[in-house]
Amino acid sequence: MAICDYGCGREGVVQFKNGKWCCSKNIASCPSIKKKNEIINKEAIASPIKTIEKCDYGCKKIAKFRLKNGKLCCSNNYRKCPGKSKATKINTNKLCDYGCGNIANFKFKNGKYCCNEFTGECPEIKRRYKESTENSTPIQTTELCDYGCGQIAKYKHNNSKLCCSNNISGCPVIIEKKRITRELPSTPIQTTELCYYGCGKIAKFKLTNEKLCCSESHNDCESVRNHISESLKGLTPWNKDVPCSEETKNKIRKSLTGYIHTEETRTKQSKARKGVKKTPEHKRNIGIAHTGKKRKPFSKEWRENLSKAGKDKEVSIETRKKISKSKTGVPRSKETRRKLRISTIKRIENQVGQISPNYNPNACEIIDEYGKEHDYNFQHAMNGGEFRISDLGYWVDGYDKDKNTVIEINEPSHYTPDNKLNERDKIREQEIIEYLDCKFIRIRIDKNNNILDIKIINEFGTGQLAQVLCA
Repeated sequence: MAICDYGCGREGVVQFKNGKWCCSKNIASCPSIKKKNEIINKEAIASPIKTIEKCDYGCKKIAKFRLKNGKLCCSNNYRKCPGKSKATKINTNKLCDYGCGNIANFKFKNGKYCCNEFTGECPEIKRRYKESTENSTPIQTTELCDYGCGQIAKYKHNNSKLCCSNNISGCPVIIEKKRITRELPSTPIQTTELCYYGCGKIAKFKLTNEKLCCSESHNDCESVRNHISESLKGLTPWNKDVPCSEETKNKIRKSLTGYIHTEETRTKQSKARKGVKKTPEHKRNIGIAHTGKKRKPFSKEWRENLSKAGKDKEVSIETRKKISKSKTGVPRSKETRRKLRISTIKRIENQVGQISPNYNPNACEIIDEYGKEHDYNFQHAMNGGEFRISDLGYWVDGYDKDKNTVIEINEPSHYTPDNKLNERDKIREQEIIEYLDCKFIRIRIDKNNNILDIKIINEFGTGQLAQVLCA
């Protein structure tokens, strides 16, 4: 009976090409090798330091890390240290012994030459590894998946087993096993021992792998997180600038549809975002992402919730000043001004009831005189009340509905010092003409109510102006 040559003392089951016997099909599964790898991984966890001392592994560089075994090293992993490397840099015309065809730059202790310091970086070794990992062949069969999910097998793996997926990890049974393993609880303990993963804290949990940890999961340990962060620095993610396929987008969309975060998760998200200020670049990116997109209208329920949230909410003076400052000098569109006018009128009506604007009795007499002279019957403040254009939020001084004619009396306050009509009145006039498509009469009077001039706009529906001067 052959004994495992790797020192575990178990019976040898497999003989490798190098003639050695092993208790497992894979050398990494041998308990003795596992223990060695565990020690190596312990040493690989390092803490950054600042010192003038040299690396303990003989490379003569300044040490930058203290490993878990207490030794100083120029790298966060002693295996990356030039002093620990199995390769010696050389200048030669020999080709790489691993078959890539490149000039060899390093010589290993086993006498072989390679184009890279590590064999794993050789293009030929990479190609072989890629071929070995492409371990499934599509097949057509009526046999079931060997992993027990009950589905028809679609692939045959290199281990001769049939599977429903091109990767064992895609089989529902394996997915469920992994989920159960992930959800196995860690056991709270009381001990004075330190965390196995090297953070220096007292262990509070015993994990399912029998190791002690300061957190419920080893992924939450500060030392592990720092180690992962350091190992990923400077690396480009494989999916950077790679757009998702439509199939992937649909899968993500389907998995998230209808998902509701728990109250605890919402609270955590809220706390994490509070006080975080977006950079100008971040704001610009958000703006670009939303350019051309129109927001969906708020639902009735959403509007009611907004209304409830805003009611009885006092806005501080500081906030009011900020709002005022942000809006100062910002021109409002015609539509925005119209909405503001209408909302203001509605708010006043809700507070005091029906309203009507102030009026000049002398102006009403001028309107009546002009109406009798030119055969108009104007509705005004003293004759049925001023006509209200609800959709625009305007009242006009006088309106003849039958002849679709509007008349306005302008006191001196409607003009600038150089006798030009105020811009505000011009905009109002234009909006009324566009909405009613009416004839518009503007009579200018002085402070003694004497008529100075009369202008008739849009008399024939063309927007043309006819002016009559009155002495």
